[in-house]
Amino acid sequence: ALPGDNWYLSTGTAADANNEGVDKSATPTCLGWSLAVLSINWCPALIDASLVRPVLRMKRYILGGNDDEDELCDAEIPIWSNRVDGDGVVTLHVPGALAKRDRIMELRRRIKEECDRTRSVIVYVGDSSTDLAALLEADIGIIMGYSSTTVSIAERWGIQIIPLRHRGKHGFGRVDGDWEKKKLLWEVETWQEIDEMLRELDEHWT
Repeated sequence: ALPGDNWYLSTGTAADANNEGVDKSATPTCLGWSLAVLSINWCPALIDASLVRPVLRMKRYILGGNDDEDELCDAEIPIWSNRVDGDGVVTLHVPGALAKRDRIMELRRRIKEECDRTRSVIVYVGDSSTDLAALLEADIGIIMGYSSTTVSIAERWGIQIIPLRHRGKHGFGRVDGDWEKKKLLWEVETWQEIDEMLRELDEHWT
Protein backbone atom coordinates (compact mmCIF):
# COMPACT_ATOMS: atom_id res chain seq x y z
CA ALA A 1 0.00 0.00 0.00
CA LEU A 2 1.78 3.11 -1.19
CA PRO A 3 0.98 6.55 0.29
CA GLY A 4 -0.89 8.68 -2.20
CA ASP A 5 -2.33 5.72 -4.10
CA ASN A 6 -4.64 4.60 -1.30
CA TRP A 7 -7.53 6.67 -0.06
CA TYR A 8 -9.07 6.81 3.39
CA LEU A 9 -12.42 8.63 3.25
CA SER A 10 -14.63 9.51 6.16
CA THR A 11 -17.81 11.34 6.98
CA GLY A 12 -16.09 12.45 10.20
CA THR A 13 -12.98 11.94 12.30
CA ALA A 14 -11.52 12.78 15.68
CA ALA A 15 -8.31 14.57 16.59
CA ASP A 16 -6.92 16.39 19.59
CA ALA A 17 -6.40 19.96 18.41
CA ASN A 18 -3.98 20.61 21.26
CA ASN A 19 -1.88 17.51 20.50
CA GLU A 20 -1.98 16.55 24.15
CA GLY A 21 -0.86 13.02 24.85
CA VAL A 22 0.17 12.40 21.24
CA ASP A 23 3.06 9.94 20.95
CA LYS A 24 5.27 11.11 18.08
CA SER A 25 6.87 7.68 17.88
CA ALA A 26 3.50 6.09 17.12
CA THR A 27 2.48 7.88 13.95
CA PRO A 28 -1.14 7.06 13.00
CA THR A 29 -1.03 4.92 9.86
CA CYS A 30 -3.85 6.91 8.25
CA LEU A 31 -1.50 9.90 7.98
CA GLY A 32 0.42 7.97 5.32
CA TRP A 33 -2.73 7.60 3.22
CA SER A 34 -4.55 10.19 1.15
CA LEU A 35 -7.35 11.53 3.34
CA ALA A 36 -10.65 13.13 2.32
CA VAL A 37 -13.97 14.08 3.92
CA LEU A 38 -17.27 13.43 2.11
CA SER A 39 -20.45 14.85 3.61
CA ILE A 40 -24.06 15.64 2.81
CA ASN A 41 -25.02 17.59 5.93
CA TRP A 42 -21.86 19.47 6.92
CA CYS A 43 -20.69 22.58 5.05
CA PRO A 44 -16.99 23.06 4.11
CA ALA A 45 -16.34 25.73 6.76
CA LEU A 46 -17.55 23.47 9.57
CA ILE A 47 -15.64 20.47 8.23
CA ASP A 48 -12.48 22.54 7.86
CA ALA A 49 -12.65 24.01 11.37
CA SER A 50 -13.72 20.89 13.27
CA LEU A 51 -12.03 18.10 11.30
CA VAL A 52 -9.47 19.10 8.70
CA ARG A 53 -7.40 21.63 10.63
CA PRO A 54 -7.15 19.52 13.82
CA VAL A 55 -5.98 16.54 11.74
CA LEU A 56 -3.40 18.67 9.89
CA ARG A 57 -2.16 20.13 13.20
CA MET A 58 -1.70 16.62 14.54
CA LYS A 59 0.10 15.57 11.35
CA ARG A 60 2.45 18.59 11.54
CA TYR A 61 3.10 17.94 15.22
CA ILE A 62 3.85 14.23 14.79
CA LEU A 63 6.02 14.74 11.71
CA GLY A 64 7.83 17.68 13.27
CA GLY A 65 6.59 20.29 10.81
CA ASN A 66 5.21 23.78 11.26
CA ASP A 67 1.68 23.79 12.72
CA ASP A 68 1.14 27.51 12.16
CA GLU A 69 -2.42 28.19 10.90
CA ASP A 70 -1.08 30.10 7.88
CA GLU A 71 0.99 27.09 6.86
CA LEU A 72 -1.86 24.56 6.90
CA CYS A 73 -2.73 23.54 3.36
CA ASP A 74 -6.43 22.77 2.87
CA ALA A 75 -5.61 20.88 -0.33
CA GLU A 76 -3.96 18.12 1.70
CA ILE A 77 -7.41 16.88 2.77
CA PRO A 78 -10.08 17.43 0.10
CA ILE A 79 -13.57 18.34 1.32
CA TRP A 80 -16.42 17.10 -0.83
CA SER A 81 -19.67 18.54 0.50
CA ASN A 82 -22.60 20.85 -0.14
CA ARG A 83 -22.12 24.59 0.19
CA VAL A 84 -24.06 27.55 1.54
CA ASP A 85 -23.11 31.04 0.36
CA GLY A 86 -23.50 34.33 2.19
CA ASP A 87 -27.06 34.72 0.92
CA GLY A 88 -28.09 31.31 2.22
CA VAL A 89 -28.16 29.73 -1.24
CA VAL A 90 -27.33 26.02 -1.10
CA THR A 91 -25.29 24.36 -3.85
CA LEU A 92 -25.74 20.59 -3.82
CA HIS A 93 -22.44 19.02 -4.84
CA VAL A 94 -23.39 15.90 -2.84
CA PRO A 95 -27.21 15.80 -3.05
CA GLY A 96 -27.72 12.31 -1.63
CA ALA A 97 -26.52 8.80 -0.90
CA LEU A 98 -25.99 7.88 -4.54
CA ALA A 99 -23.87 10.99 -5.04
CA LYS A 100 -21.55 9.66 -2.32
CA ARG A 101 -21.30 6.37 -4.16
CA ASP A 102 -20.64 8.19 -7.45
CA ARG A 103 -17.80 10.11 -5.80
CA ILE A 104 -16.14 6.83 -4.86
CA MET A 105 -16.57 5.55 -8.42
CA GLU A 106 -15.10 8.78 -9.79
CA LEU A 107 -12.15 8.52 -7.41
CA ARG A 108 -11.47 4.94 -8.51
CA ARG A 109 -11.47 5.99 -12.17
CA ARG A 110 -9.07 8.82 -11.42
CA ILE A 111 -6.70 6.55 -9.52
CA LYS A 112 -6.69 4.10 -12.43
CA GLU A 113 -5.89 6.88 -14.90
CA GLU A 114 -3.25 8.70 -12.84
CA CYS A 115 -1.52 6.00 -10.80
CA ASP A 116 0.53 3.29 -12.44
CA ARG A 117 0.06 0.81 -9.61
CA THR A 118 -1.04 -2.81 -9.57
CA ARG A 119 -3.18 -2.21 -6.52
CA SER A 120 -4.91 0.69 -4.80
CA VAL A 121 -7.34 0.65 -1.91
CA ILE A 122 -10.24 2.93 -1.05
CA VAL A 123 -11.39 2.75 2.56
CA TYR A 124 -14.66 4.48 3.40
CA VAL A 125 -15.86 5.12 6.95
CA GLY A 126 -19.46 6.18 7.58
CA ASP A 127 -22.06 6.18 10.31
CA SER A 128 -25.44 6.68 8.66
CA SER A 129 -27.82 5.09 6.18
CA THR A 130 -26.80 7.64 3.52
CA ASP A 131 -23.32 6.09 3.61
CA LEU A 132 -24.38 2.54 2.71
CA ALA A 133 -24.07 2.83 -1.07
CA ALA A 134 -20.60 4.41 -0.74
CA LEU A 135 -19.57 1.85 1.87
CA LEU A 136 -20.41 -0.96 -0.55
CA GLU A 137 -18.69 0.76 -3.48
CA ALA A 138 -15.43 1.23 -1.56
CA ASP A 139 -12.89 -1.60 -1.37
CA ILE A 140 -13.30 -1.59 2.40
CA GLY A 141 -16.47 -0.17 3.96
CA ILE A 142 -16.47 0.48 7.70
CA ILE A 143 -19.43 1.50 9.84
CA MET A 144 -18.40 3.63 12.82
CA GLY A 145 -20.41 3.21 16.02
CA TYR A 146 -23.94 1.85 16.00
CA SER A 147 -26.93 3.16 14.06
CA SER A 148 -30.06 1.02 14.30
CA THR A 149 -31.40 2.55 11.07
CA THR A 150 -28.20 1.83 9.16
CA VAL A 151 -28.03 -1.75 10.45
CA SER A 152 -31.71 -2.35 9.71
CA ILE A 153 -31.41 -1.16 6.11
CA ALA A 154 -28.19 -3.13 5.62
CA GLU A 155 -29.87 -6.31 6.84
CA ARG A 156 -32.80 -5.77 4.46
CA TRP A 157 -30.28 -5.48 1.63
CA GLY A 158 -28.70 -8.76 2.70
CA ILE A 159 -25.48 -7.08 3.79
CA GLN A 160 -23.35 -8.90 6.32
CA ILE A 161 -21.84 -6.67 9.02
CA ILE A 162 -18.80 -8.08 10.84
CA PRO A 163 -16.78 -6.55 13.69
CA LEU A 164 -13.45 -5.43 12.24
CA ARG A 165 -11.62 -7.14 15.08
CA HIS A 166 -12.77 -10.48 13.61
CA ARG A 167 -11.31 -9.76 10.16
CA GLY A 168 -8.68 -12.49 10.50
CA LYS A 169 -11.39 -15.16 10.42
CA HIS A 170 -12.51 -13.92 7.00
CA GLY A 171 -9.15 -13.93 5.23
CA PHE A 172 -8.75 -10.17 5.52
CA GLY A 173 -5.83 -8.96 3.42
CA ARG A 174 -5.75 -12.01 1.17
CA VAL A 175 -6.71 -11.52 -2.46
CA ASP A 176 -9.05 -14.52 -2.25
CA GLY A 177 -10.53 -13.57 1.13
CA ASP A 178 -14.26 -13.19 1.75
CA TRP A 179 -13.67 -9.59 2.76
CA GLU A 180 -13.44 -8.53 -0.90
CA LYS A 181 -16.89 -9.83 -1.72
CA LYS A 182 -19.61 -7.22 -1.97
CA LYS A 183 -22.37 -7.17 0.63
CA LEU A 184 -19.84 -7.39 3.43
CA LEU A 185 -19.13 -4.43 5.70
CA TRP A 186 -17.12 -4.00 8.86
CA GLU A 187 -18.02 -2.23 12.08
CA VAL A 188 -15.81 -0.54 14.66
CA GLU A 189 -16.17 1.39 17.90
CA THR A 190 -12.89 3.34 17.83
CA TRP A 191 -10.61 4.99 15.29
CA GLN A 192 -7.71 3.02 16.74
CA GLU A 193 -9.23 -0.16 15.29
CA ILE A 194 -9.16 1.43 11.85
CA ASP A 195 -5.56 2.55 12.25
CA GLU A 196 -4.53 -0.99 13.21
CA MET A 197 -6.31 -2.29 10.11
CA LEU A 198 -4.52 0.20 7.85
CA ARG A 199 -1.19 -0.82 9.34
CA GLU A 200 -2.04 -4.45 8.63
CA LEU A 201 -2.81 -3.64 5.00
CA ASP A 202 0.51 -1.80 4.66
CA GLU A 203 2.32 -4.87 5.97
CA HIS A 204 0.49 -7.16 3.54
CA TRP A 205 0.94 -5.08 0.41
CA THR A 206 4.30 -3.30 0.71
